[in-house]
Amino acid sequence: MPSIHKALFLKSADALNSVLREGISTGLSSSELSIVWDAADTINLIIASLTAVKEEASSDRLLKFIDLYIRHNSNKKAYQLKRSELCLAVSNLLGSLHLLVLTDDDDDDDDDAADDDDDLVIDSIEKQTDIDNDLRSVLLASNVEETPNCYILGCFEDKKTFLTQQERAIWLSTAILKFWRGSTAPRVAVIGSGIAGVTATACLSTGGAEVVLIEKSDELIPLQRRNDTRYIHPHLYDWPKPSSLSSDARLPILNWVADFADKVVAQIEDEFYSIVDENGNIEIEKSFKVTGVKPHSGNARSPKFAISGKSKEPLMGFDVVIYAIGFGVELPKFSHVPVLGYWDNTPLHASGLFDENMKGNILVSGCGDGALVDVLRGRLRDFNHSEILELIPELQDEGIKTKLLDIEREAISEKITVRRGQFIFSPNYYKILKDIKLSTEIKKLLHPAYNITFNSRRPGKYKLGSSILNRVLVQIFISNGLVNFREKDIESDNVTAVTINGRSGYNVKWVDEEEFFDKILLRYGVDSSAHFERSFPAVFDSCGEIQERQSRLRLIKQASFNLYNELRDIRLKWVS
Repeated sequence: MPSIHKALFLKSADALNSVLREGISTGLSSSELSIVWDAADTINLIIASLTAVKEEASSDRLLKFIDLYIRHNSNKKAYQLKRSELCLAVSNLLGSLHLLVLTDDDDDDDDDAADDDDDLVIDSIEKQTDIDNDLRSVLLASNVEETPNCYILGCFEDKKTFLTQQERAIWLSTAILKFWRGSTAPRVAVIGSGIAGVTATACLSTGGAEVVLIEKSDELIPLQRRNDTRYIHPHLYDWPKPSSLSSDARLPILNWVADFADKVVAQIEDEFYSIVDENGNIEIEKSFKVTGVKPHSGNARSPKFAISGKSKEPLMGFDVVIYAIGFGVELPKFSHVPVLGYWDNTPLHASGLFDENMKGNILVSGCGDGALVDVLRGRLRDFNHSEILELIPELQDEGIKTKLLDIEREAISEKITVRRGQFIFSPNYYKILKDIKLSTEIKKLLHPAYNITFNSRRPGKYKLGSSILNRVLVQIFISNGLVNFREKDIESDNVTAVTINGRSGYNVKWVDEEEFFDKILLRYGVDSSAHFERSFPAVFDSCGEIQERQSRLRLIKQASFNLYNELRDIRLKWVS
């Protein structure tokens, strides 16, 4: 029966997770435990891909893969301790997966109908187990070493979108409240009122906590609130996966729909203040520059924290402190090239200075999403991901989508096995996208007065972790001769500020020539570690391996809906 095979598969998966997570109770250090979780991420990734394509699983192949990991980390006792249990758990899982795959398409409707109730029960148990495990994982990945009940919210995460910041905030806030050991709801300080900070505050408040939101500026969500040039979409960075075109963030708290940044901020802020008015347990401290966080009473396991501020009276009596100070802003790399921050509301084009006869030249340097989006913004008027995607019908083809996801899996596999991180995307993209020609509708959106040059030091132009859609769109523009590409690592002595015939700009020296640009955009991202160290040096010194743990954290986003129910249940616990 299908439900028997499914139950066996889920039971085997749970056994594997138990082995991988057992390090919590076996005295492994945080570094050893992070290695075990790295193995878990790797194996689960392969299992997910095998399930998705319904390919017969080879236990020998996976066990050899595990052996490769063990040899690569032969000095790590975490692998050696768990090798036999891990191999057995994987073998059992793959055996049950094999049964599940073989029977999945062979059962008739009557069998499926008969097993509906069993499947629902199994799904419910498995989902709750996954949520609880993930909640514990979030706490461990976010807790500041040697400081109980102090957490860093997402400051060292790799992916930095509105949605992922909110997802992380929802997970951490729910985890803090669910596993809080006090008999009454905690008093929580949230330092930083960006996207993550206001979301965490709303969640904690919904779960019954007393929350003080602390912000150094005089307004909430200060970084993005005035930007009306960047279009924010919740799911397009997941394209071409299913549901990536939905404009609804589908969040249980502080939800929003796609729009330009200032409009999205307004949506979030409106709902936030509604929660403030409704719950009555949120205090907002603006213009409060935090200078220190220290225990002032309690004991080593359950301290009470005091938060001091510049020219401010200390805030006292916090059970929990959350650092939600974000990732920082882009800093100058060259003293003679001004920084145009990602969220600065500065248009790329200088209106009226250039035309088709005398085009302006813009250089965008970098290989992450910041650079890719600015290449597209520089080439198009009022760039909007959704609009452009609709105008390229080939990208709706399921065959092309499947091939793009295959390329992504190959890139992830290569990074995991040899840790190169230098997967060559462009030849693969060229094979798939070379025949796509831009339509007349798109050409009408092109800005005729500018030439755009995209610069990356990577041979393959792009890097893993950036949006597939951004990479694909830039590749199509390059293939159609609408964007130039230069491969070189730009250094300060390669860039010279010049004025030619009254036209101020920069000469950039490539390998065999110099090229003049009116504007240079250096999109090398932010240094979140340096930002945190500047803001809280004492806390940063005790963070240890929290950065690595957070970068390894993987969560199931859809579980957010269940987390809202968790928060409501937790609130009732305090009330009763």
